[in-house]
Amino acid sequence: GGFAGDGIGSHRKVSYGENRGMAWGSDAGMELGTLPEIVLKVKQPCALGDVNMDGVIDTQDANLLLSAYYGSEELTEEQLALADVDGNGVIDTQDANLIVSYYYGTIDTFPAEG
Repeated sequence: GGFAGDGIGSHRKVSYGENRGMAWGSDAGMELGTLPEIVLKVKQPCALGDVNMDGVIDTQDANLLLSAYYGSEELTEEQLALADVDGNGVIDTQDANLIVSYYYGTIDTFPAEG
């Protein structure tokens, strides 16, 4: 990144990434003294049970949990917290069963939700 300028006092449009909407300078069509609009994307927190953090609670989450339980996958701290749907502090097959039950509509909340 960085600026490309042709000396002190030059005005260039500066953009930071896609969909950020941040630009200033004479090329941005703004009057002197106005501030640029800044738009930031905020990561939404994942729901309990969404172990793979894709925004959907499904059997893929249960499979990832079981892979971690049997040692073939490693979960982040955030994923471990999302996987502990019964709230007992342990990730095990009971959590996977609860995620599958939630997916099929047998339950509509997880025990850790109160």
